[in-house]
Amino acid sequence: MSFARRSFNDLIASLLSRAELLSTSSMPAASASRIALLMSDATPAAPDATTLNPSLAVELPKGYAPAQAEPVVHARWKAAGCFHADPASDGESFAIFIPPPNVTAALHLGHAFNNSLQDLLTRYHRMRGCNTMWMPGTDHAGIATQTVVEKRLLLQGKRRTDFTREAFVEKVQEWKDE
Repeated sequence: MSFARRSFNDLIASLLSRAELLSTSSMPAASASRIALLMSDATPAAPDATTLNPSLAVELPKGYAPAQAEPVVHARWKAAGCFHADPASDGESFAIFIPPPNVTAALHLGHAFNNSLQDLLTRYHRMRGCNTMWMPGTDHAGIATQTVVEKRLLLQGKRRTDFTREAFVEKVQEWKDE
């Protein structure tokens, strides 16, 4: 028997012997058997939740079904105004602007990390009582995208100015869709 188990057993035995109300004869059978298991070397299986609280006897689904869970949560968040910042609010404001997905390269863990930090900061400020807004869709990569497409055109001996605006935008779209 380990020292920790022996010390714990000694503590339980001491408490049981000193407290008349906790004598095993006046205890419910389930409590007495749990105490007996605690004092033994056997490691008992975890008790079933319904043994501890019969009102918890609910069958949990085998997996997470977003289509079932998320509409309920989304409706609760929407009713609480979580997706709205009040510009006329007197309190402190906090805003972060989310750029759209990067068109110049594949998404990577850095993008996920960046979005996680933005989410964390927005939630933190909301919990502090700030009037928060996490605004999606602000462009940040337009110049980088244009530069990549212009370099490709230069390899073909062409310049951006050789095209109409609409034709150049079509070239950018073709490059993005590759």
